Amino acid sequence: MSFEERKHIAQFYQIRPITYQEMCEKFLISRPTLEKILRQFHIRIWNQAQLFSPNLQERFFENIDTDEKGYFLGLLITDGNIFQYSSATHQISVNLTLQESDKYILEKFQKAVQSNRKITNDGRGCCQVMVLSTIMAKDLEQYGITPQKTFTIRFPFNVPKQYYNAIFRGIIDGDGSIGFYSQPGKKVHSKSIRLCSASKEFLQD
Repeated sequence: MSFEERKHIAQFYQIRPITYQEMCEKFLISRPTLEKILRQFHIRIWNQAQLFSPNLQERFFENIDTDEKGYFLGLLITDGNIFQYSSATHQISVNLTLQESDKYILEKFQKAVQSNRKITNDGRGCCQVMVLSTIMAKDLEQYGITPQKTFTIRFPFNVPKQYYNAIFRGIIDGDGSIGFYSQPGKKVHSKSIRLCSASKEFLQD
């Protein structure tokens, strides 16, 4: 294979996210040959997020500057988790799990971050959306959303105060409830907000 042919293959790979399999089938070459070509021309390899969701907004949580971002951050604080598949691959996913009745919220989240991953059903009444993105996971760390955050999560006071209400709405939708109570014959009604968490510090915040 000539230098120009190898250069053409390398340049084609750079145009848009494409899998090794698609490249090998198009140019009738083996995977080892393709890898050698990409190394020769110092081509950066497309990651999983770019391959399956090329328009994914990986920096969606870099800054919380809208109510929408604040709300989804609140949901991730309560019903989200970060999962690393293995130290070898460094592949990390951001997962959000809700009841089936709240699937529409997952669809809104999916649309907001422009993820093409399908919403899955665990067969026990819950749905989950998974976003493969190390970048998004790293951005969420600044708000305390880390692997095994259950006992360490705190309220993200590093977010602008104007978005606290949006964050709180997400938290309540995730692990809270709002109750209205009345007594027979009385015009006085009582209201309450309940929130459950394994982190005492989070509740105190």
